[in-house]
Amino acid sequence: MARDEFDQKTKDILSRRVGNRCSNPNCPKLTSGPHTESAKALNIGVAAHISGAAPGGPRFDPVLTPEQRKSSDNGIWLCQNCAKLIDNDADRYTASLLFQWKEQAEDRARREIENQRVGYTLIRTPDKQMEIALASLDRIRRESGTGEYRMAQRTGLLPGYTLRTQRTCNGAKYCHSHRCLIT
Repeated sequence: MARDEFDQKTKDILSRRVGNRCSNPNCPKLTSGPHTESAKALNIGVAAHISGAAPGGPRFDPVLTPEQRKSSDNGIWLCQNCAKLIDNDADRYTASLLFQWKEQAEDRARREIENQRVGYTLIRTPDKQMEIALASLDRIRRESGTGEYRMAQRTGLLPGYTLRTQRTCNGAKYCHSHRCLIT
């Protein structure tokens, strides 16, 4: 029996639905970028099958038709390393886990397009680097009044910095002299 491969259109859809990033939540690596030749682009992304493309393949489901196995519903966009990883340990990387990754990656891409905060950002301050988990900052921002700063100190996100929700200090993301962070 032949492998039920994705066509180029399906591969393109899978990559675009996650913003050309690996769908593994521990590796949201960008999978395309510039080549040294201006008419070319690099691609380290792979359209991987969630349910195997052929009998004996990782997570193969005999109930699926060839058309279902070739559809974007059965695909996930990954970097080459993660594609190899999921196929080498199919017991750990189950179909249900991969469907979860796919949904999370698509949601992340949608939130990025809608300018919602996603993931984390690295803010460089003169004295040190602080990694700020934006999901945690969103949680902190929902806390009422003075609870914001106490929550920030307790979680250790902003040691010595005051959390502010208004743009101050000439519109900077942080202000070292006043030790404040603008979220």
